[in-house]
Amino acid sequence: MQKMWIAAAVLWGASLGAQATPVTYDFSANVTAGALSGSTVTGFLTYDSSSIAPSQSIDATGLLTNFGFNWGGVAYTAANVGAGYLSFDASGALEDFLFGNSCAAGSCSVVGGQDWMLASYSFLFAEGGNVLFSDAPSFALHNVPEPSSIALFGLALALLPLARKKKG
Repeated sequence: MQKMWIAAAVLWGASLGAQATPVTYDFSANVTAGALSGSTVTGFLTYDSSSIAPSQSIDATGLLTNFGFNWGGVAYTAANVGAGYLSFDASGALEDFLFGNSCAAGSCSVVGGQDWMLASYSFLFAEGGNVLFSDAPSFALHNVPEPSSIALFGLALALLPLARKKKG
């Protein structure tokens, strides 16, 4: 019976480590024009770790699994994101990206109604052709537990009953 528990725990832990995980970055930018000048806009973007291709760029629609920021009472989500790209360095770390609601392969425009563009180097938002903010945003990797940490924790929980001594 003990061997069955150990085998189940090891298989469960291995399956957790093999799954792709979400990678989330939080971002913020300063509002430089309009009635809310001086305030800060914050949001996040999430992509799946399975999209990581070291030393490559991926240019497509649907790259983000989750996205969000609020501006002017409007919640912008992954459904508002057009085409975009993710670019990774040799170690697989995100080094460049570009997304927006008026994007085509490799480029975005911010000219009309409520257009926005988020890139590693700039966050632009325009309303009726007037740029409300244009800032070099700050980004931070959102801390989430690594799959291996979760797997080890699960293994420890699964083995906990085995650590009890049998009462004679």
